[in-house]
Amino acid sequence: MDLILSNEERNNEAVKWGVLMGIFAIAYLLTGYTMGAEVMVNKLYFLFSLLLPLLLLSFGIIKLRNKNQGFITFKNAFLFLLISSIVGILINLMSQYILFNIFDTDFQHEYRNALLAASEKWVEKSGISDIKKEEMREGIIAMQFDILSILKSYLNLLVGLTIVILIISAIVKRTPKEEII
Repeated sequence: MDLILSNEERNNEAVKWGVLMGIFAIAYLLTGYTMGAEVMVNKLYFLFSLLLPLLLLSFGIIKLRNKNQGFITFKNAFLFLLISSIVGILINLMSQYILFNIFDTDFQHEYRNALLAASEKWVEKSGISDIKKEEMREGIIAMQFDILSILKSYLNLLVGLTIVILIISAIVKRTPKEEII
């Protein structure tokens, strides 16, 4: 039982933090875009694109818990993180779609070529079979930037993110000890 946290408060805070996460994602996307496709396929860029939202959401859930006198149930933590993630992902999805399909359709080609070059370097070092190399190459060449393809990739991300959300929810949950009378 949360002391003062209503579902409406939790959902409002979740949407607020999701929008904030979306704004950070847009800024990060535009930063990578201005620096070039080679930067966007860099491992470090990818790592930061995963860590920054997690850090932001962790900060948000801790602030929400503190706002609730230091307590939050697993359910409220999970729902806050899930709603925030979905809002942030939808904002990021739309910004990528607009960038790649409306503002700069040529960038799709640049991005695909940079990803292909980076993947080929990685494949050479890893010792993957020629069949797997060709499958990877064909997958990158066939990469689409339409709304359904982007949505599918984000749904896959959300599945993996749900596991992380469960772990974070378990870590931050804190309920008051029941008084023994």
